[in-house]
Amino acid sequence: TSILDNSVRLDRGAVVYINNEIKDIISEVNDQLLNSSHNKQNLFTGNSFSFHTGANAENSITAPVYTYTALDGDTLDLTVNSAETSLTYLDGRINEIRNVKSQYAAFSNRIENEIDYIGDALLQNTQTLSNIVDTDMAMETSRLVKYQFLEDAALSMYMQTRTQKRDVMRL
Repeated sequence: TSILDNSVRLDRGAVVYINNEIKDIISEVNDQLLNSSHNKQNLFTGNSFSFHTGANAENSITAPVYTYTALDGDTLDLTVNSAETSLTYLDGRINEIRNVKSQYAAFSNRIENEIDYIGDALLQNTQTLSNIVDTDMAMETSRLVKYQFLEDAALSMYMQTRTQKRDVMRL
């Protein structure tokens, strides 16, 4: 690696030192973005990811597609090109990343909305199930009361017939 000294484009000069730092950064960025993965699937390779969000296959959300290409070290080489060329190249790449970032933010919002929708649907289903259970309970309670009335009526009729039988026997 070069050390920083007073020369500009000479070996071990400031530009060479900066170039070496740029190469290290390029290598790190390329390594991180080209090898990024989730659930053992590489990201940023142009592959499409879809998530089904409803009962039908038509209800799905597709993640933004982004294909990362390695940074061009030759364009960023300050010993070959001017700083303006390198900065213009970097500005273009940064704008590309900003665009993808906004697409992923919109995608994240869509997923959050789907999660909220599913949570609301789950709550409504739970309320509906609770209403069904309450209705079943009310029906069983009304049956119980009905049979208690019938039992009381039958017992009353039995007692009346016994009383009438005794009255007839006394006569």
